[in-house]
Amino acid sequence: MLIDFFVTVTYYLVIISWILFFIMQNVWKKQNDDFLNFLNNNREEIMNGVSCEFMGFTYTKETRVIRFTCCISVVILTLCRSSAIVPSDRSGATKLLCILMTLFGGWWGIPWGSIRTVQTFSQIAKATEITLYDAYTRGVI
Repeated sequence: MLIDFFVTVTYYLVIISWILFFIMQNVWKKQNDDFLNFLNNNREEIMNGVSCEFMGFTYTKETRVIRFTCCISVVILTLCRSSAIVPSDRSGATKLLCILMTLFGGWWGIPWGSIRTVQTFSQIAKATEITLYDAYTRGVI
């Protein structure tokens, strides 16, 4: 009885993580496109030390941003995608979402699911914050 409950809960968590992955993939793409347009339109101001506001957050050249990776698998298909670029101050929810989606939906693929899941957790753990100034000067943005 307890095993049936565990299997049922796991099944629903996997289904939810798959659906959430495909929804968030589109949301993150739109957020990234909007954010990169904002950064490109305000490049001179930000590089000159002027603060600019976007979606309720003030960005300067010292603002630290970060991006996470998440992984999802369906039988023989394993997909890895990046989250939206978010300010480090607001990265907790995005990081948690990537961890949960990868935990429940990443390891199901054969043979790459378990390999990509471990890689994704490693990338999340090693995710590095970068300032907007560094992103501009290194050509990341």
